[in-house]
Amino acid sequence: MPAQQKKTNDFTLEALKSSWQEYKQLHKDDGNSFELVILNQDFELKNQTEIHLVLSSDLELDRFKTLRPPLLDHLRKSLENHAIDITAEVKHEVGTKKAYTNSDKFKVMIEKNPVLAELKDRLGLDPDV
Repeated sequence: MPAQQKKTNDFTLEALKSSWQEYKQLHKDDGNSFELVILNQDFELKNQTEIHLVLSSDLELDRFKTLRPPLLDHLRKSLENHAIDITAEVKHEVGTKKAYTNSDKFKVMIEKNPVLAELKDRLGLDPDV
């Protein structure tokens, strides 16, 4: 189809979500769980045709690059709008340090509930034992 004849019908966010769910269901039936992780991410619709995904790892971004063409094709056909585009970026969460030892876990618990420190002292408990 020549460029000037490609469809660019307007669509709603609800229609986009519905089409996205249809595509996700196809992958759910295939049993490809890694692609489902990507498809379960929230997306944002910008400028009526730009879909923007925020992924949590470079591995997801690499897998998205493979998933993007068939997903884009599905959305363009089902929404009858060939101007749709999908972009993705990785946002690494600046996470807190994971608590691995019993003492670390207990410290995190005390931060959430300071009364636990008093209870530990009264009962003479040691989280590392």
